[in-house]
Amino acid sequence: MADDVTIKDFSGSGRVVATDEIGTRSFQKVKLAFGPDNTATDVQTGTGLPVTPQGVTETARGAGKATTGTITRVATSSGGSATLLASNVNRRGVVIYNDSLQNLYVKFNSGACSATSFTLILAPGQTLMESEMGYTGAITGILDGGSGNAQVTELT
Repeated sequence: MADDVTIKDFSGSGRVVATDEIGTRSFQKVKLAFGPDNTATDVQTGTGLPVTPQGVTETARGAGKATTGTITRVATSSGGSATLLASNVNRRGVVIYNDSLQNLYVKFNSGACSATSFTLILAPGQTLMESEMGYTGAITGILDGGSGNAQVTELT
């Protein structure tokens, strides 16, 4: 069954409008377009919708490309939180590889990382690649048991 509906305008003429029927309701299908007044460029493959984020600085979005990758092997254990990376305003991204047999709790904050205070968990052999958030603060980590290493690459 066609989901389209006919809507009459002020003159009584009917226009067919594309809809998607969900349950007992019809939802109008809308085609996105953009452009200055009196023009319309359809959004389609190869012509995406241009977006300008508001309230986000170029630095926070990682403006400029990283030209250096500094690799550090950080010893981690369940005995205490370790600093994986110190704060660095020039950071463009970070890659953290959990090179241990235990879960690595990672915290984007200079405070101590723990099993109850963390940002994310990397399973053994898992990698975090971060370059979109623009986070330049300290990163700490702790294992949920035993000891191991985190392979950390800071991109600047």
